[in-house]
Amino acid sequence: MTLSRRCFFPLLMLSLIVSLSALAIAQTQEVIYTNRVPVYVGDLINEVTATLDAQNASKLCVRLNAAIPLDQHEKPDEHASNCIFHIVRFDDFSSGTAPAAGKSSADVQTIPQAKNNWYVYSNDHFWSLEDLKQSKRLFGAAHVSFFFILINRALGPTASITNVSVSKNVLTIDAANNLKPGTSVRFSNVKTSTFLNDKVVTLDTAKATGFTAKFVNADVASTVDSGDVSVSIVPTDAPPSDEPGDSECTLPELPKTGADGYYTSYGVDVKRKVSANVEHLFALLKAEGLQSPTETADPSTLNSISPTTLTQSPANRLFAQTAVKADAQDNYSCSALSPKKMGSGWSQASKNCTPRNRLLAAKATSGSTKCHRPDAIFGGGTVDVAYRPSDISISGSLNKGDTTVAINKDAYVVDNEGRYYFDFSVPLTLKKLSAVQYQSTGGTFSPVTVDSANAFMALDGFFRPVDVKSGNWPTWPHPLAGVAFAKQPLNKILVAGAWGPYFSEIYMGWAWIKQPRIADGSNSCKASAGTSATLPNSFGYHFCGQFSIGLNLSVTGIASKLGSPK
Repeated sequence: MTLSRRCFFPLLMLSLIVSLSALAIAQTQEVIYTNRVPVYVGDLINEVTATLDAQNASKLCVRLNAAIPLDQHEKPDEHASNCIFHIVRFDDFSSGTAPAAGKSSADVQTIPQAKNNWYVYSNDHFWSLEDLKQSKRLFGAAHVSFFFILINRALGPTASITNVSVSKNVLTIDAANNLKPGTSVRFSNVKTSTFLNDKVVTLDTAKATGFTAKFVNADVASTVDSGDVSVSIVPTDAPPSDEPGDSECTLPELPKTGADGYYTSYGVDVKRKVSANVEHLFALLKAEGLQSPTETADPSTLNSISPTTLTQSPANRLFAQTAVKADAQDNYSCSALSPKKMGSGWSQASKNCTPRNRLLAAKATSGSTKCHRPDAIFGGGTVDVAYRPSDISISGSLNKGDTTVAINKDAYVVDNEGRYYFDFSVPLTLKKLSAVQYQSTGGTFSPVTVDSANAFMALDGFFRPVDVKSGNWPTWPHPLAGVAFAKQPLNKILVAGAWGPYFSEIYMGWAWIKQPRIADGSNSCKASAGTSATLPNSFGYHFCGQFSIGLNLSVTGIASKLGSPK
């Protein structure tokens, strides 16, 4: 039994569909971060507007990756190559502000939309400000770092006031605490000395039973009082002139929640997807009349991998936590690190803490060590991406008990798809110049009308991998080969080269067209008028070659216009 040419191509395509259908199965990797570390970023971020520029993006990526313990950073450069940042500045928080009527979550510290910004950085190529703010694209990255940066976040109490006094502009507070000199603190819920509420001071001295700070005010006699003291991470209004150096500085210990009682949590979901070039093939097959795996497969039979929270694997860096209750949130400042908390691999807590201490350090001057005051809080870590290509979705929220307040209405999605050595396209033969029109909006050419009788289905090859989602102009021309977009596709075969903007290239090549012989044994390509290769011919058939020129169009732009194959 022989297989006719008419059946060969559809069966070949059907076998491709079956073999590629596994790629359409959804698989998900999930990582949750609730960690928080004080950091100095005032020299890289505009903390007034919560914005980042392109020239500082790489520095920020490197600096925050330096906070990951050295024994978890096998290849630091890999993790500092691709970073996703979420930078927010909270509105000022007042402990006396009452919730708005009818809004159960109105007591949460709010974030204005203008100061809620996402950025994507990669060292894959020159990264412009437009790339940083709008691209939402990585190129098949195996390692991606995600960091959230919280500016002007009011923190929960770390000590309770028992006594207050002011003498000669020196404030003395009695409160059991573990604060250190130089720490900024904020007062709230003070009952008697209400002039202290929402004020921020920097400690001059501190001991276990109390502390002092400069505070311009009339003298106040020693008074028994009550109220809360919280660490204050005050943003930098103007970037300083010096940059962080290599000295070690002391990180303040952060409370478990904000002053509003909410803690921050971010979820990173990596979802596998079918590669763009295979999607282009599916689109061609659909136009040809064959179904793609996503249409033929029964969703109930797809073995989707349920989301897995990676709490102990290398994919979860920088102490990512999976607990979702406030009382389970650990504060990983240097003073909190211990072998018990971090596991058997953390026998030298102070050594592993060193890179994070340096996040606050400035270059030493006159032989002395200068430490910047922390001006923001950051968290997150690095993910060893399990699936490529994939969509990386990130959602942030503020949580308290059973209440969850989303930081953004929708998840932030980054397309993580690499470049490919091959793709699929639709070469369209053009017989006259008037059949082409210029599209000024995209700077490309397109056909005036689309006739599927002049179309091919082609496989494109590239000498260097290209971004098949881009409209850029490749450096070099590339070869392609295809068959007719027809019920009998093997009746036309095309071999050509193409060059131009990727979505609309000019191609030139040679096409072999099946034609009936005009006589027994004849190889003449001058067939009689009206003779068709689709009709029976007693003399048989042969292929005639001819020069072919036209537009090589992207599948996504033309497949829906082809109509049914003829």
